[in-house]
Parts: sequence; structure tokens; C-alpha cells
Amino acid sequence: DAKRDWGHAKEYVKAMWLMVQTDTPDDYVISTEETHSVREFLEVAFNYLELDPYKYLKTDEAFYRPSEIHLLKGDATKAKKKLNWQYECDFISLVKEMVDSDLKLFSEHVPPQTIINVPGSAKKARQSMKKVVSVKQ
Repeated sequence: DAKRDWGHAKEYVKAMWLMVQTDTPDDYVISTEETHSVREFLEVAFNYLELDPYKYLKTDEAFYRPSEIHLLKGDATKAKKKLNWQYECDFISLVKEMVDSDLKLFSEHVPPQTIINVPGSAKKARQSMKKVVSVKQ
């Protein structure tokens, strides 16, 4: 349950652009200033798909890291003050955007016989994904 600072690349690119607009080079920490565990990430993703993550996921202690740093969190105060930069994308929106992107990639690159084509709402897409996931078990 190590916690990390999950952030959106577009937010970080915006910060980088602001950095190169300054007259004087400097070092900045770019961060959401929030932490979330991989478990939280998976719970949000699976809940968005209306799936129970614990039906599909298992923990393998062989992959535990004995020297794991349990909390990595940045302090973006300097970037906020000097660059007038503010992180704007919340964690849940980030996870949902990633899931939606994967669903889109899945629909474009998986052989047609595997795809259940459901035009319409994200809810219908999630229901279709549920069927595919349950078929693959």
C-alpha cells in the first residue's frame, strides 16, 4: 500500500512550458501534492467499470519490495508561487480518463471477434467491458 503522487502528463507539460518562459533557469518540483496507493487506483478504475476489483485482482507477495519507500509526495509550492502554476486534474478524473483511453484502444486494436460493439454512452461501454472481462476469466 505504498502511496505515490499520481499526476497527469498534460499538467506537467504545462508546468514545463511555464518554466521555459522564465528569464532565469531554476529547479522546480511539479506535483499534485496528493498521494494515492495502487490499490486506490485500481479500486477507482474497477468501480468506474462497475466491477468488483477483488474478484479480478490478487496480491503476490513475491513482488513486494523490502526496501519500499511507502510515501512519495512532492511539494509544488515554489512552482505555484514563481510560475503561477496549479495542478488541476483530480485523481478520480485522471483514473477515469486512463480507463476511457484503454477502452478506446481496446476497441481499436482487439480482433473484431473479441469485441462487443456497443455504441452510445460510457455506461454501455462499461457494461460491454464487463462482458469481455467475464469471458476472459
